[in-house]
Amino acid sequence: MPDDWALIKFWALLHEAMLKLNVDIRVAPQIGELMEQAGFVNVRKTAYKVPIGTWPRNNILNLVGEYMRTIMEDLLGAAASKPLKTLGMTDTEIQVFLVSVRSALRDRNVHAYGTYYSWVGQKPLDA
Repeated sequence: MPDDWALIKFWALLHEAMLKLNVDIRVAPQIGELMEQAGFVNVRKTAYKVPIGTWPRNNILNLVGEYMRTIMEDLLGAAASKPLKTLGMTDTEIQVFLVSVRSALRDRNVHAYGTYYSWVGQKPLDA
């Protein structure tokens, strides 16, 4: 992915904005520690590299990529409006920026991946 790709910029801005609201959106890799602190045992993480968009030639990965792109597109408006305003962006600036993000998500020339984390743990038998 290009460093100046709109989706990378979106996630960086959203992360910065959410930190101002005391929310860390990059917590997924550390959830295991939180689960252990909550008393879970046998905590395991599985990380999946998933495509974003319909660029993969493999039919299954293409479908997964379409789902991921759709989820991200649906998330844009809800996730961006209030948080991005905390960074001083106007409604017009936010909407123009989101147009560029949606366009980036549909660019089949960029072979983007995201990481999906799955955590499992057991409640102790004596709990």
